[in-house]
Amino acid sequence: MLRFPARYNDGVTARTRAVEAMLEGGALVVLDRNDGAELDRWPRESVRLLDRPGEIGDKRLAAGGGDAARLIVADDAVIVALMTVLPDLRRAARADRWTVRWVWALGIGAMATVLLILFVFLPYLSGVVASAVPDSLARELGESTFESMSEFAALGSGKEAPSCAAPAGRAALDGLVGRLAAASDYDGPLEVRVLDWKLVNAFALPGGIVVLTEGMIDFAQSPEALAGILAHEIGHVAGRDPLRGMIQAAGVSVILRLLIGDVTGGGAQVLASEILINARYSQAVEEAADSHAVGTLNRAGIDAGPMADFFDRLLGELAELEEALRIISTHPPSAERAALVRMQAEARGAAMTPAEWTAIQAICGG
Repeated sequence: MLRFPARYNDGVTARTRAVEAMLEGGALVVLDRNDGAELDRWPRESVRLLDRPGEIGDKRLAAGGGDAARLIVADDAVIVALMTVLPDLRRAARADRWTVRWVWALGIGAMATVLLILFVFLPYLSGVVASAVPDSLARELGESTFESMSEFAALGSGKEAPSCAAPAGRAALDGLVGRLAAASDYDGPLEVRVLDWKLVNAFALPGGIVVLTEGMIDFAQSPEALAGILAHEIGHVAGRDPLRGMIQAAGVSVILRLLIGDVTGGGAQVLASEILINARYSQAVEEAADSHAVGTLNRAGIDAGPMADFFDRLLGELAELEEALRIISTHPPSAERAALVRMQAEARGAAMTPAEWTAIQAICGG
């Protein structure tokens, strides 16, 4: 009769007991080492070794058939002895290797399916859905988003109505926007609004709304650079990128929450995944908007060189941050953008007169 010391876990609780195990007749019997009470009894033909015999460390035995109980043996000599009297002991190890391979294959297939949905089907479907949204609904969404942005800007500026509309500046800006729109291949609704906000930013909203901050006008430093920024945003409007981006982001969020969940800790994983995936989407869209901007400037006879200079300054201001956040940035790296703009630029004309530029710089009353 083979008898040996081991540790036993019943598979229900976390407790592990010191036991004695022995082969008795047609069963492997597990006895409490302290009082000799029988804790479990496994038919000897069901006993399986879950680890490879040659591996270093403890070896686990199980009863098979889905039983979660485990017998943990520290002595390799005991395993060798059991293998001589239990011919089927290693069957689980062989089966487990095939199970692992199947699990890996299924896992890789599932991951490939998810990636296909996220990076192929979802971008395509978001474009289809965005194209089907009526202009009136897109405009409502854009107005709602602008209202929220205005409220946020008001907190920073301390002004109740942070929109800028000095008459001379407004006239000069409208003249530039009209010139760019005529040179663009976009003929839908278009309205550029200026916020009294020192944040350096410009962005397009659904419904043909483009938002420009006072901080961006100051940072542009030239009317031609500002023209390039506006032409870039008009490219987003033409591609319905703001609406498509919202639909796409919502779809990514839903899929990731189904996969990862949104319980404790899950929310952070979902957020991180959304940032990475949406950044990859946005980089491709930004590259297309840059190309649209240069083409528009060329047709309008406006020098695109200052737009490249703008990217150079942006790189100088944010070089370390851009490199650190390159993978999650929603914009392509500025050095690459500047090089592409210079390569495609053809025109050398001015965007407006010096007086018009001065009026735009004072559009917020500065």
